[in-house]
Amino acid sequence: MDVQISTRNADGSLRDRLKSSRVSWDRETGNWSFWDATRLQVQAEPTPYYEEYIPNPLVFSGWTETPSQLIQEGLDARNLGIPGIQDWRLNNPDRETFLARAFETQFHYRWSQPWLCLITVLLSAPLGISFSRRGRGGTVVLAIVLSLLMLFCSEVFLAFGDSGQIPAIPAAWATNAIFFVFAHLLIHRRLKGRPIFQTFRRVCGE
Repeated sequence: MDVQISTRNADGSLRDRLKSSRVSWDRETGNWSFWDATRLQVQAEPTPYYEEYIPNPLVFSGWTETPSQLIQEGLDARNLGIPGIQDWRLNNPDRETFLARAFETQFHYRWSQPWLCLITVLLSAPLGISFSRRGRGGTVVLAIVLSLLMLFCSEVFLAFGDSGQIPAIPAAWATNAIFFVFAHLLIHRRLKGRPIFQTFRRVCGE
């Protein structure tokens, strides 16, 4: 696959264009090597021309970009792990841009996800305990409803965080906080021997 790099002047006009059939990056030195390269000098006088006698490979040193940075620029923050998001944050310190807010929210959300699994266990524990011989259909329905609500809240708060409507940390941890309180209430009612599903039905007005 061909790789093409364009160099522009301060005013945005095209200065030259480099094209190569293969590119490699040396992790030790940070050098970029372009194989079978051709370079078009666009602003040459009197007319543009292709530069001759280009070494093979054509090596550039001193470039700060790495392959991971170039790949991350075109990816959605939701598709990256903590190392990838952290690299992006280190290379883009400005936190006020729309893209930076999305990466910041997703970074904190990655740390909140393991705790969300623990909260899921806390929610399921009181629903799995029964002091009567009645069927478990009601608690199963309630468990499904709570799971759907958790997914819905996560998506809503993340959308607010990505858009900058609320700060990144509250957006990432809000679902955990809400359902931790709800799990605490369920456990408290179960320890007191009080019904859960019937109470839920009354709250919903049924």
